[in-house]
Amino acid sequence: MRDNFSKQSQALTAAEHRYQWVKALYETASGTISGKEKITLETYIQTTYFDRILNRANVRLMVMSDGQYELKRRELPGNRKSQSGLDLDVIDHYNGSERSADTPVRRRSLSGVSGAGTGAFR
Repeated sequence: MRDNFSKQSQALTAAEHRYQWVKALYETASGTISGKEKITLETYIQTTYFDRILNRANVRLMVMSDGQYELKRRELPGNRKSQSGLDLDVIDHYNGSERSADTPVRRRSLSGVSGAGTGAFR
């Protein structure tokens, strides 16, 4: 009887350990870990590919803008409750600023009159 109890106790300990591991894996994959950046497995995979694309795009963009602009994936969510990972920021190396890629910029026309632009590179 004592042997049976010992075996059952070991089996229960192993099952609890496996449960904790599976629970942590589930929370990681579903983006539900409390106190951490909320990112699902799907978003993680997308950001991995997105980072590769951004690296290639930045090579071209730096040439096109004479080194002024660079794109950067936003790493911290604006709202802690929201999903994060695919938002873009634009770094302007000429004036040392960084802004969201969806923020309109002011531009100058050839006549010198300022106007509101809607694109990131106008």
